[in-house]
Amino acid sequence: MLDEEVPTPAGRCVPLVASPQLDRLWIARCAPAAAILILRRGATVDVVADVVRTSGATALYLARRYEPRSADQETRSRIGWTQPMTWPVHRFAGTLLSDPDTIRTGQGGPFKVFTPFYRAVLKAVPPSQPAPAPTNVPSPESLPDSDDLDSWGLLPRAPDWAAGLRETWTPGAAGAHDRLDDVYRWRADLLRNRP
Repeated sequence: MLDEEVPTPAGRCVPLVASPQLDRLWIARCAPAAAILILRRGATVDVVADVVRTSGATALYLARRYEPRSADQETRSRIGWTQPMTWPVHRFAGTLLSDPDTIRTGQGGPFKVFTPFYRAVLKAVPPSQPAPAPTNVPSPESLPDSDDLDSWGLLPRAPDWAAGLRETWTPGAAGAHDRLDDVYRWRADLLRNRP
């Protein structure tokens, strides 16, 4: 979903990352599971309510967001959903290993240093293997309308200020793996050339 009411701190770089990532998500995850990826643009409150209604969904599942701007958007959305909403809403930690509010110091306060926080998280939520990707995601009988990703105009065209950036950087997991391989090669070369 593209909600232009919520400004992004990184400006135009976010679409530069988001557009190719959505294409990769569709190819790698959605298409093999016969899932439908619905792309919508507009105010979060209106778009989510419309998608839930038109799809016949019986519940709404969402990832809690913690950044101040995103938390504000979530609060506004919940207020906006209170009147027309007849479905239960289930919120999860989403992209985080643990809800930051549940991990506390021995004195009951929030952590101020990462390493002790990380150790406490590992004790409270031991790492586990990821669940396998679904092989089939049921689609609703009535599909909500979806935008075409190109119609969002996320990528710069005139002028194309990102041309050089695209040649040297691949956003997402694939790019991260490439950079990690570069670090491993650099480290191996460094160790090999040590006197």
